[in-house]
Amino acid sequence: MKLRVRDVVRIESPSITRRDLWTTSKASRYYSGTIPAGGESTIINITGRGKVKGYILCTSGVSPANVEVTMIIDGETIFTLFMSGIIGVFNPNIASVNVPNYAKPIALLTVDTTNNVYAFSWTTTISFEKSFSIKIKNCDSANDLEYSLPIHIEEEVGG
Repeated sequence: MKLRVRDVVRIESPSITRRDLWTTSKASRYYSGTIPAGGESTIINITGRGKVKGYILCTSGVSPANVEVTMIIDGETIFTLFMSGIIGVFNPNIASVNVPNYAKPIALLTVDTTNNVYAFSWTTTISFEKSFSIKIKNCDSANDLEYSLPIHIEEEVGG
């Protein structure tokens, strides 16, 4: 007997869940912009279900003490950190805590205090059911903040 697609679709199995019927859309995206002195912006806001497989956040133009980064997953603030705090915890040259690299969710890529250029990579997968967003606040009262955010996302579609 030849099996047809419509026959396969009709088969019901307790081992197949509704979630198994979702398909995944993979995308690498790039966001960039300027946040004026004293301003803030949601630099990425994704609604739906998916996974962030990694991203790199690069900022320039202001001191890391004046860059506040907030990650929000499914409407809940996961963290709010100043870029200087990220550098202080994850910079192996000044960190007071010796954490193995494989255990760090963040890897520093650039720390240029002369030109105020800083970059870090989020290295672990972030799953979300409803939404994922990152906000940046420029706490500098005189200088604009430039940012760039390459990100790899797997969004689930269907269901």
